[in-house]
Amino acid sequence: MIKIFANKFTQITNNSFKKNNFIKTKSYLSDSFQLHVNAQNDKMFSIKEFILSSLNRKKLNPKSFVTDSYAPKTVFSKSEKAIKISNKYAKTDCLMEYDKVIDGFRDGGSRAVFDKSGNCISENSKVVIVDRGADVYLSSVINYVKEKTLQMSENKKMKFLYNFISDISGNTPKKSVYPLEIAHSTAEKDQLIGKIFENECALCDHKAIMYKILADETGLQTRLIRGKWVGTDGVSKHVWNEVKLKDNKNYLVDMQNSQIVNLSSSKAHKNPKLIPYTNVFNESMYYVFD
Repeated sequence: MIKIFANKFTQITNNSFKKNNFIKTKSYLSDSFQLHVNAQNDKMFSIKEFILSSLNRKKLNPKSFVTDSYAPKTVFSKSEKAIKISNKYAKTDCLMEYDKVIDGFRDGGSRAVFDKSGNCISENSKVVIVDRGADVYLSSVINYVKEKTLQMSENKKMKFLYNFISDISGNTPKKSVYPLEIAHSTAEKDQLIGKIFENECALCDHKAIMYKILADETGLQTRLIRGKWVGTDGVSKHVWNEVKLKDNKNYLVDMQNSQIVNLSSSKAHKNPKLIPYTNVFNESMYYVFD
């Protein structure tokens, strides 16, 4: 039945693309359809609901959230609690649902070390900073998302955050390019998370951090997980999220690889989509070989 629906969906969307010139949206709709198939057993959305919302939805402009309501700060937050959470994430490669990404949080990669002033004293060269007061883009995004999700169920909220971050990321899965002017500029060593999205150069770690921030802000219990992804090109570092809903169902949300997978399913351990996820020691995280 899924195959029949997939063919019908492709036919409908292709006709819509030809008729309305929505060429740039085609890959996005494919990603959204992937999410619907993964979650259909949980009846997150009806098929009719999904088709209509996908066809009528326009991709958001990443720069449409910038406001000039206040002047950004020049000194970033360095709270003791935020530095503690930053070092926890660097050491354990995981933030639990109760570990909130507050202002002053920093990510310098696995095993990075931050001193009491928030300075990265390890060899990590690039640091991503969360500071709502200094980051006009982030603050604008948070306000927008909180307003849009106010009346949403948890299921819809989880999918909304996925779609929203996909819209503002500015790149397609597995083809992200970090601009040289940012990657090699010493002036940009400490980078606000919002600026990365505003410049449309977010990678898996930035997307997962943004998902965690917005989930925290909207009351969605979410974890931030750092590990590795075993692909056709070998093993690469990767970051993703896990969402726990009130109905005790857990989902893996992978922004970079465009998928949401139900971890609570009785057949989850046999799902081939979960095989590539390993911890930093290359040990399987979700898949159990029978």
